[in-house]
Amino acid sequence: MRDGIFLDLYKQKIEFKGTFFEWVVVNTRFNNLKIRFDFSGSENMTFNGPEVQSIAVEPNRSMLAVSARHSAVAKAFKLMFKWSIAVLPPSIEQKNQLSLQTGNEIQNCALQLSALHLDPFADGAVRLLEEHKLHFVDASFPPNNKSISPTVDVDNVFGDVIYWKRAADFMRISRGVDGISPLDISQGALGNCWFCCALSTLAEQPASVDCIFVTKDHNPFGLYRLRLCKDGLWSDVVLDDYFPRYASRGPVFSSNRSDVLWVSLIEKAYAKVHGSYYNVRSGRPCDAMADLTGCPCEFLSFATDSDKREGSDRAEKLWETLLSCSSQRQLMSAGTAAGTGLGEDTVSACPVNPEREVGLVPGHAYSILDVKAGLGQRLLKLRNPWSTFEWGGAWSDDSDLWTEEAKAPGRCFGRRAKRVMVSFGCVWRTS
Repeated sequence: MRDGIFLDLYKQKIEFKGTFFEWVVVNTRFNNLKIRFDFSGSENMTFNGPEVQSIAVEPNRSMLAVSARHSAVAKAFKLMFKWSIAVLPPSIEQKNQLSLQTGNEIQNCALQLSALHLDPFADGAVRLLEEHKLHFVDASFPPNNKSISPTVDVDNVFGDVIYWKRAADFMRISRGVDGISPLDISQGALGNCWFCCALSTLAEQPASVDCIFVTKDHNPFGLYRLRLCKDGLWSDVVLDDYFPRYASRGPVFSSNRSDVLWVSLIEKAYAKVHGSYYNVRSGRPCDAMADLTGCPCEFLSFATDSDKREGSDRAEKLWETLLSCSSQRQLMSAGTAAGTGLGEDTVSACPVNPEREVGLVPGHAYSILDVKAGLGQRLLKLRNPWSTFEWGGAWSDDSDLWTEEAKAPGRCFGRRAKRVMVSFGCVWRTS
């Protein structure tokens, strides 16, 4: 019927007693369902209720909705069937019950692991989990709201009850970290576009993302090891595969658009080394890039109008730097300014609709995919990690400047969806 909702029809014919029908509703979603059945127009059928009836199905429940029988064996029957469904949010009581239930399950698993004295860094850790049929729970970054923030009311801040669930319980995981793509990233509720931008930029070179993972294959016991370079020192980070989810929606934080876990795992590892998810809601792409690669990164800030003016000495120097880095396939990103500088996304602070007016989001970060000069123009190819809010000015997808000459091989850029082409001067003035 819908994702997570199933309507099964069972038919059984018993000699001399007629034919029986049963409709069973299976609700695997954390939503309440109201289903209306309409059997008007049926002939020689007896139902367990009126021909038009509605039933309510609570979250994660199955129930016999309707039964019918054809008892007049000597006569033909006619079965007419229509239905409609309304998906309703869970109640506060249902949300709190879910949070308590999943919390108890995690706590029981953690107690069993504690009795084993499991060392998650040991080579035999996964084998020990397999022998005892246990799932790993990271006691140093436990799957509860304290790991989101130890100081704020998480449910109030994010506007919903949050619970933690194993990845395998809400998504189909068919691969490890292979098949990495920059388009896998779906940013969540944190204002961490800067981190998602760095991750998206790094994914242009999938081998660089692969190097972060010590555990490269999907682990059914939920024990993963990654490597990050924080403050210039490489260290292993151990994680479980519990992730926070809204009680009536999907993931709270960044997730994959496909069937791999690499985005969620790297974001969780980054949150762990910083103490909580909430601690990584603001930052700069270059800082994340240094932590993910261990390579030195340079940050260029232009605070004065004279610096930003196209044709100024600093503008010319930056353009030469961009060309040089692009020719060496170095990873680059850029950001737009906001009232508080780079950091959290501040779309709501923009006095105009950024998508309609220009397509560049204030206080937002972008990957620089290419740098080109041609036809008297200097152009950058940018990607928004959201894959939305496309540039609407000169050299955008619908711009008249894309003549046949401009699109010809070897001239400026090829055209690809969800990749923004903007003039260097315009980006400069909005940086």
